[in-house]
Amino acid sequence: GQDHNLMTELFFLTLECSYIALKGPHTKYSELLIEIKRENDRPVQITQNLALLKCRKVADECQLLDSDMVRRVIAFFTYSSVYFLMMIKRSQIESRKEVFDIKKYQTYRDMTQTFEYPLEMELSDHLKVLPEHVVEVIYDHILFYLQYADLTNIFDDHCSPMFMIYFLTLMDSPSILRNPHLRVRKIDLFYFVISTKNKEADHFRRVFQSCKVIGKFFMHALIRLYNDVEKTGSTNQFYEKFAHRFKINQLFDHLWTKRDTYQPSVSRCSSMFKKKFQAYLSFVLNDMIYLLDEALTNIQFVKTYHEME
Repeated sequence: GQDHNLMTELFFLTLECSYIALKGPHTKYSELLIEIKRENDRPVQITQNLALLKCRKVADECQLLDSDMVRRVIAFFTYSSVYFLMMIKRSQIESRKEVFDIKKYQTYRDMTQTFEYPLEMELSDHLKVLPEHVVEVIYDHILFYLQYADLTNIFDDHCSPMFMIYFLTLMDSPSILRNPHLRVRKIDLFYFVISTKNKEADHFRRVFQSCKVIGKFFMHALIRLYNDVEKTGSTNQFYEKFAHRFKINQLFDHLWTKRDTYQPSVSRCSSMFKKKFQAYLSFVLNDMIYLLDEALTNIQFVKTYHEME
C-alpha cells in the first residue's frame, strides 16, 4: 500500500491521546461513584465527606459527560471502528492474493455485510504493529458512555451497527486479537446492553436484535469464547472463568428466546464446527456437574448451621 500520510498520523495521534487523556479520568469517576455510594450507606453523623464528593462528581460530569464532547468522541470512534474494519477486510482479501478495492462497496455497511466469520487469515503488517490499547480504548469509552452519559440523539442507525460488528469481529477472530482476556472482555458490553434497564442502552438493544450480521454469527462467537475462557489462566482463573461464563450463559438465555433468528445459527455451528461445539457442550456439562456437586456439599453445611442455631 501507499505510505501513511499526515491524516493517518493525526488519526493515530488522536486515538493515542483519547487513551491517555480519558482512561484515567473515566476510572476515577467510576471509583468516585462507588465512594459516594459507600458514604450514603454510612450513618449520617460520619458522612462529612459526602458533600465534597458530590461536588467532585458534578465537576467531573461537566467535563467528562459534556454532550458536545461525548458526541465528538462517539463520532471519532465510529470512524475508528470503520477504519479498522476496512483494514481487516483488506487484510482478509489480500491474504487470498486478491486486490482490495473499497470502491466496489457503495457504503461501509455494505462492506461489513460481506464478512464471513470466523475470520481466519494472515494479518497484514499494518494490523500486526497496532498495540492492544487501540482495541481497548474504543470498547472502554463506549461502555463508559453507555453507563453514565446522556446519549439522546447521539447514537444513530449508522454508528451503532458498526460498533456491534467491530466488537463481534474481535470476539470471534483470534487470528486478529490473540489475547483471550481482551476478547472475553467484549462480552461485558453485550451483557450490559441486554441486562440493564438503562435507557441509554435502548438503541443498542434494538440494533443488537435487528443487525443481520449479529444474528448470523453471534452464537458462534459466544461458543468460541465459552471454550477460550479455559485459556485465560491466572491466579484466580477458577473464579474468573465462572464470572465470564455466567455472562455468556445469560446472553445465550436471552438470545434463545429469539428462536427464528438464533436457533438456525446454533444448528449451523453444530454442523459446520463440530469439534468446537462438542468442546462447548463438554465444558457446559463439566461446569454443571461441578456446581451441582458444590451445591450438594454445601447443603450439609447449611443444615449444620441451622441446627446450631
